[in-house]
Formats: sequence, structure tokens, C-alpha cells
Amino acid sequence: MTVFLGVGLIDTLVGYGVYAILISLRVPFLITLLTAPIERVIFKYISINRLVLNSTVGLITIVKVITVYSVVYFINAIGLELSIHYLRLDLNSGCALCLQLTLY
Repeated sequence: MTVFLGVGLIDTLVGYGVYAILISLRVPFLITLLTAPIERVIFKYISINRLVLNSTVGLITIVKVITVYSVVYFINAIGLELSIHYLRLDLNSGCALCLQLTLY
């Protein structure tokens, strides 16, 4: 259980780190928001299955992970758009707020 939580924490930090770096490079935020989950899917595939479960994963599992991250992307895209335009947050604060939304 500790390894699973550790990998989850690292996954979150890596995903937000990629997002923050791309934002600082002035990549448009919707492209940045799309890039970070792609990186996270790859990272999650390798880390969870190899480090935590000690197994390989079939096509069905990859499709499930991509589907979940697609839903999360659309929730984040809508939430980030709303937080920037209506709450007047900057991109990093808006992403942190969206991260909280998708955690629950």
C-alpha cells in the first residue's frame, strides 16, 4: 500500500511539474493540459504495473486508463477555462484548483 501511495504522489508531482514547465514556456494552456495527461498515462503504465503490481498489462487496461484520463482532461479543461475567465486565477492556481476537483 505504501508503494502504491508513493507512486501516486510521484505521478501527481510529475504531471503537475510537466504542466508548470510547459506553462512557463508559454505553451497554450489547453495543449499543456493535454500533454501532461499523456505523459502521466505513460508514467502510470510503467510505474504502477511494473513497480507496484509486478505485472504487464493488456490492451483492455490501457484503454481503460486512456478513457479515464480523457474524462479527467475534459473536466480539467472546462474547470481551467472557468477558473481563468470567471475566477480570474492565473494558470498555475487554476490548475491546482482543477487538480483538487479531479481528486474527488
